[in-house]
Amino acid sequence: KPPLALFGHESSAWLDLLDAGDLLDCALRGGDGPPVACHRMVLATASPWFRNALVGPPRQIDDTSWVRAAPGATELHLQGCPGYGAAALVRFVYTGKLRVDGAGELLELYRISRVVQVASLQEAAEDGLLAMLSDETCAEMLSAALCDACVRVRDSCYQHALGNFEAVAATDAFLLLEENVVDHLIKSESLQARSEEAIYECLLRWMTSGGGVRGERLAKNIRFATMPPRFLEGHLASPIVSRSPRLRALLEQGLAVARTGAAAQPRPLIAASNAAGGDVSRQPSASPGGGR
Repeated sequence: KPPLALFGHESSAWLDLLDAGDLLDCALRGGDGPPVACHRMVLATASPWFRNALVGPPRQIDDTSWVRAAPGATELHLQGCPGYGAAALVRFVYTGKLRVDGAGELLELYRISRVVQVASLQEAAEDGLLAMLSDETCAEMLSAALCDACVRVRDSCYQHALGNFEAVAATDAFLLLEENVVDHLIKSESLQARSEEAIYECLLRWMTSGGGVRGERLAKNIRFATMPPRFLEGHLASPIVSRSPRLRALLEQGLAVARTGAAAQPRPLIAASNAAGGDVSRQPSASPGGGR
């Protein structure tokens, strides 16, 4: 529903006036688009932020927002808002419906909703993002949600990535995740994968994606001692490991334990999958190449 209600009714009458271009006395302008005509009263009723901006004389609101008098209208500038965001915001205030093209625009509208304090827009943007959450979009949405402090989307993305780790880690966006985000995933007891070897190879792909070897400290969260000795031996012979003394030391420690036959503690969900006869690969992969 639209956030505005007058005299016990939704804003359909105001929408009729908007569509007819009647009694327009305000315009919302994004940083890179034309002004979007609207009604000052409607915008001022949409949130405390708009009311504060529009009640009083033209002035600077904050570092990126200001109000100025324009011929026949009050013009409110949101410098950090793209043109499509201003148009979508105005339309939402009147209709309660979002018209956007993809998760990127929804994330931008979420950010804008926090600035202008339209709680219903924030909730609608979050709902739309959650509906788009998939293996392909998860890593990209997680990065954006962390930047914009979108807690609900962030937590859902983390849960999706933990439950579908290999599929999410296979995307290009996974390679762009910050080190602390990958660390949070790798060390979680809730991480689900076919095997610890699969988790290690996903991490290795992220570590070598920039041409060197980054985030070596993250490998301490890999349970090398649960892997077959043959798998560990193959990776010890790889060019990637030869470039990382820290990674080599972890592999050698894991191999030493594995060769003794001592029972190492697997991740809970991998152990449960093994006990249930799930599809858990225990075959070593081919030795990795030299990386990029």
